[in-house]
Amino acid sequence: DDMIQMIESLPRSLTVSSLCTPPPVRFVHISDTHHHHKNVFLPEGEVLLHTGDLVGNYGDRDIQKHLSDFLDWLVKMSSRFQLIAIIAGNHDTLLDEERYPREAAKVKRAF
Repeated sequence: DDMIQMIESLPRSLTVSSLCTPPPVRFVHISDTHHHHKNVFLPEGEVLLHTGDLVGNYGDRDIQKHLSDFLDWLVKMSSRFQLIAIIAGNHDTLLDEERYPREAAKVKRAF
């Protein structure tokens, strides 16, 4: 009942729904792919969200190569999604501007 009172106290513009209901926005969330992004099944969606650790942290540790490969894959995925957002993880050190300013500046050009 407190919730109903809170909703009723909102300005009308926030509580009035329009006659046209917008289509739902489907988020596809992946993380910790560690250079195995090509093996991940991606369902249909409008937004692709990758929340970190896109490069590998074992075996082949050429993270510049991993990042380049990920960006090539991302370009291909861009035709399937309206928006793609990336949040770097603790293994994605090439994107850390404070710690690796020269490398991050070079990588940033690709975005």
